[in-house]
Amino acid sequence: MSEGDKIQINLGDVLRLVLPLDTQVIASGPHTRRVINWITIMTHWRRIRAHIRADDIVLMSLEAQREMSDEEMTACLDKLAKLNAAALILFQDVSLMVKEAASRTDMPLLIVPGKVTLRDIHQGIAALLIDRRVQVNDRGMQLYRHLSEISRDGKGLAAMAEVMSKLTGKIVVIQ
Repeated sequence: MSEGDKIQINLGDVLRLVLPLDTQVIASGPHTRRVINWITIMTHWRRIRAHIRADDIVLMSLEAQREMSDEEMTACLDKLAKLNAAALILFQDVSLMVKEAASRTDMPLLIVPGKVTLRDIHQGIAALLIDRRVQVNDRGMQLYRHLSEISRDGKGLAAMAEVMSKLTGKIVVIQ
């Protein structure tokens, strides 16, 4: 496959195909079309210029996040925005001050639920960047299992419709 034939992966693909459905998205505008070139894991923020490239999606380890004050996190978001990073993924919630800074700097902030590990997210995004078809099939199986579980638990069509709506970002109508 030539470079021109390469399928571009964007932030919307990562949200739909890799991240959990209950991921919190903090962004000031529509960022789902932001292209993702690669993933970078941040273990500290002081030397991010040496490690981050434009269109990288950045995963911040929980340990690094816990060591940062709100002011440091805000400074980090400013630097990421200046480096044209695609988004920052965190593994625990942040203060209102940090959320406002993400909106102000136009840096999408994605907060995944605590039950998900950095390794799982890294592996999922890498797989998506390397082979989108396999990741689409994997996500389809996850969705099938989740819908089967909802059915088995007797939660009904409304619960299934809600899951499908979250996944697609569209309104789901049951007739």
